[in-house]
Amino acid sequence: PHKCETPHLSEEEIIDKFLLAYNKVMTNKGVIIKDLEEVVELLGDYSSIEEKIDETKTELDVVETMVKMLMEKRAKTDELAEAEFNKQYSSLDSRYKKLSEKVNSLLREKEIKKGKKEKMLAIIQTLKNEPDSILKWDKRIWIMMVENATVHRDKSITFKFYCGEEVRV
Repeated sequence: PHKCETPHLSEEEIIDKFLLAYNKVMTNKGVIIKDLEEVVELLGDYSSIEEKIDETKTELDVVETMVKMLMEKRAKTDELAEAEFNKQYSSLDSRYKKLSEKVNSLLREKEIKKGKKEKMLAIIQTLKNEPDSILKWDKRIWIMMVENATVHRDKSITFKFYCGEEVRV
C-alpha cells in the first residue's frame, strides 16, 4: 500500500500559516476589491445574451408559423403528398428543437453569469467587512474567506481565498 507523504501539521501550525496568508492577502484588499468590482460589471452585462435569446425566440416564432402554414396546406388540399409533407414537417421540427435547445442554453448561460455575479458581490462585501489584519484565530473569517488549503510535502500550505488570491506560506 502507498503511504501518504503529506506531513502532519498541528492545529497551531495551520492557524499560524493562515494568519500569515490572510494578512498578506489583505495588504492588497483595495486592489482585490477594485478588480472584483470590474468582474462584477462584466458579469452584470446580459445585453448580448438577451439579444441572442430574442433573436432565437423570433426564429422560433417563424418556424412555428411555418409549421402552422404547412398543417393548414395539408388540411385544405391534397396537393401536398404524404412523403413531401413528412419531409417538410421533419425538417421544421428538427429546426425548432435546435432553436429551443439554443434558447435553453442561453438562459442557462445567463443564470450562470447571474450566479457568479452574486457570488462576487458577496465576496466583495466580505472583503469590505473583514479587518485588514488579524492576530488571532477567527473561525468565521476562515469560513468566509478560505475556499481551500493544500498542505505540501515541505509543510507549507497554499491557501486559496474566495476572492481568487492564492498564498503559499
